[in-house]
Amino acid sequence: MRRSLIGTILLLVVVGSAAAAQGPALTGEMAASKIVVDKEKGEIALPADQVYPSDTVEYTLRYSNSGTAQAAGVSLLGPIPDGTIYIEETATDLQGAHPLFSIDGGKNWQEAPVMIKVVRLDGTVETRKADPALITHIKWSLDGPLEVGGEIMASYRVQVK
Repeated sequence: MRRSLIGTILLLVVVGSAAAAQGPALTGEMAASKIVVDKEKGEIALPADQVYPSDTVEYTLRYSNSGTAQAAGVSLLGPIPDGTIYIEETATDLQGAHPLFSIDGGKNWQEAPVMIKVVRLDGTVETRKADPALITHIKWSLDGPLEVGGEIMASYRVQVK
């Protein structure tokens, strides 16, 4: 089954200070690339216009500040689109912005490995590692401001179901 992931991409940036004529001027983009492996060239990124089950797609989020002031409170949010599963350990670990993961649509966030509580038949509660198929979003929040002329870039991969 062919799937199109175009139109399912969301980039959310939260900025702590309001942008004005003077101040931060933030621009962002999110791109999707289909990753294929060539025996001679290794991994190759192709347009993700059409993807099929078992294909790997890499999402790259990029945000920059071309304004006249620092931007505080900047977060990048990447969804795990319907019909895909997050591939573990592919989220970029940036200095000053480590990835956090949500299994509930972005209400709660955890560092990897994502843990869940499971109630056993005998009523006891067990904490175990969550299946990657449960991850719905990945977020990077900058520890400090995004400087004038600064850029943050992060990526992660999913597999098409």
